[in-house]
Amino acid sequence: MMLRKSRNILRAWPVLFLLTAAGALVGARQAPDTDTPIDSGDYLVGKLLIATPSMGDPRFKESVIFMVEHDDKGALGLVVNRVIGRAKLAQFFDKLGIESKNATGVVPIHYGGPVQPQFGFVIHSAEFRAQDTRLITTGVAVSPEPGVLAAMARGEGPKRTIFAVGYAGWAAGQLEHEMDRKDWYTAPVDLEIVFDKDMATKWKRAVEIRYRTL
Repeated sequence: MMLRKSRNILRAWPVLFLLTAAGALVGARQAPDTDTPIDSGDYLVGKLLIATPSMGDPRFKESVIFMVEHDDKGALGLVVNRVIGRAKLAQFFDKLGIESKNATGVVPIHYGGPVQPQFGFVIHSAEFRAQDTRLITTGVAVSPEPGVLAAMARGEGPKRTIFAVGYAGWAAGQLEHEMDRKDWYTAPVDLEIVFDKDMATKWKRAVEIRYRTL
């Protein structure tokens, strides 16, 4: 599989929160609607993309990807079943310049994909809403602003979060070609697949969801 960098896809996603490796916060332009899931039509926004057993790219073997962008210009998704490291929560907030007096524990850092690993992404459960929070699909949202992290530092943030570095990106028509080649299954979103910590079984469970919904 050949993945291409696509700055157009990043610009097209108006509210995705970018967390650079250096800790600088970059917000994109404001979302037009904070309460309505994106209308994916025939596209895969808000769905799961699951590597098939015949996936030839070792970077995506048994990967489960939550799709945050897909249209006629290309696609963007985040791998949700591969943790590559952990950071102490207090240090994590400190590097971002966010005051946190009671932060304890660790935050898992996910491998979001092989493209532009200098960028990080936050997706979270949808009960939390900030000014520019965008609901992608039922139960899953993204927030572009530092407010979501500041709320977490105060103990007022979303109940479930994923921090991922890098992303999986496809140019126009590329993902469709790979699907025709039988590299990917698709399945409806499942909150446990997206958010839970049992990485070892996510792929198997996602495949089971795929077959239950055929």
